[in-house]
Amino acid sequence: MEYPELLDIIKTGEGYTIELKESINSSIGKDICAFANSSGGKLIIGVEDKIKNELKHKTKLELPKEALREAIINAMIHRDYNINSSVQINSSPDKVEIINPGRLLFPKEELGKMSVLRNPILVDLIHRLGLVEKAGSGIKRMQKLAKEDNVTVVFKTGMFFEVIFHRKIENRAENRSKTEANRMEFGHKSDTKTRQRWILDCLEQKSTIKSVEIINRFHIVKDTASRDLKYLIEEDKIVRRGGGNNVWYELKSEEDENDN
Repeated sequence: MEYPELLDIIKTGEGYTIELKESINSSIGKDICAFANSSGGKLIIGVEDKIKNELKHKTKLELPKEALREAIINAMIHRDYNINSSVQINSSPDKVEIINPGRLLFPKEELGKMSVLRNPILVDLIHRLGLVEKAGSGIKRMQKLAKEDNVTVVFKTGMFFEVIFHRKIENRAENRSKTEANRMEFGHKSDTKTRQRWILDCLEQKSTIKSVEIINRFHIVKDTASRDLKYLIEEDKIVRRGGGNNVWYELKSEEDENDN
């Protein structure tokens, strides 16, 4: 066996057909018998435990695993279950988004400082299972883990709450076209829930929207945009204004509800 092959075996580590031993001891006989009674294997003697640990291949994750886990659990226990929508996890080349339906129950400025439980029974259950440390610690923990891994994490609020982890992509082209940027932002797909969430978020920011804006944003046909808007109207989320060639849409207000 050549040295490079031996080094590769040690890096791979112990497994069903590989045993690494620091010295000859009484357990070697058992290993030899086990190999003899199966499909065989390799027994390498003289590998210290310290060397095994140093040479063993370690995978470096692009995003902090515990921060992603925290964001997903946070989305499940704090989502608004009265809204007919699901928790979404969108992965694209430059970021990972975890999105849950439901507004914040306190001002955004207090994010990470206070916690209001929308689903206290569920939070208590998850806490008893040991999946969360304590109520209200999720945001701070995500921020801490992301900072330790030099990852940018952003929180967005509106009808939906979003946690966005930006990937560390080196030498990314700065002059991508607008179309490419839009496609990347939405994971190269334009599903119904993503479009409807975008419509509601836009209305939170600028109060009105027209169907042509949705068509241009997602590169879809007019009928698809009309179906999205019709669904949001039927769900009492938005209202239609104007008429003829001048139609726009707004979030449904208390005045609209009183008129009905």
